[in-house]
Amino acid sequence: MKTHISLAMALLCATALSAQTFEISAFGGYNRVSKSGLGSLNFETIKKEDSSFKPGPSFGARFTWNTKGYYGHELSISQTNAKFRTNLELEDGFQEQEGKVKIHLASYNFLIYMMPNREKWRPYITGGITGAQFGSPKISAWSGGGTRSYGANYGGGIKLFPHQNFFVRLDFRHYMTGKPYDLSFPEPTATGQGIDTGGLLHMMEGSFGVGITF
Repeated sequence: MKTHISLAMALLCATALSAQTFEISAFGGYNRVSKSGLGSLNFETIKKEDSSFKPGPSFGARFTWNTKGYYGHELSISQTNAKFRTNLELEDGFQEQEGKVKIHLASYNFLIYMMPNREKWRPYITGGITGAQFGSPKISAWSGGGTRSYGANYGGGIKLFPHQNFFVRLDFRHYMTGKPYDLSFPEPTATGQGIDTGGLLHMMEGSFGVGITF
């Protein structure tokens, strides 16, 4: 009797696992980091637009677990090679400095597919949470380190399966995190008009990836 019960449980587990799929994919794309002002490195004349990011290419990997129906869970990591630009106030006037900076993103996303598992094409929408690590800008005026920030993301995409164990994917993600580096912002005006003292940093990423499923 125990043997029959054990065999039945093994068959149920095997059936449940066979209905699920796991995916690993690598991707490359472009991350359009918002040019919204990050604040200033200056001590006297302070403008929120003194510092900003310039967008750059991105690459990374995604690890996905799909249920037998219309849902999935995904972990992703990526690196964006952007540029940091700042306008410095020196004794002989203002000088612009620009240097490379790496932005690392780690996200968890919940996926809702428009087609069930094992179909040849699967469009989907997604939303999730994001952690961002902003590296130290490679400029001579920078004396600090990098910073970490947290936020959310949403987007969508499509997966195409030319073979049962191989797929290609197109993705779009909109990331929203706190602004990094804790730079200086202008003080409120005498009339009481508030000045933006930070806010969110927006990043728009489009990517193309290839992966395997098992």
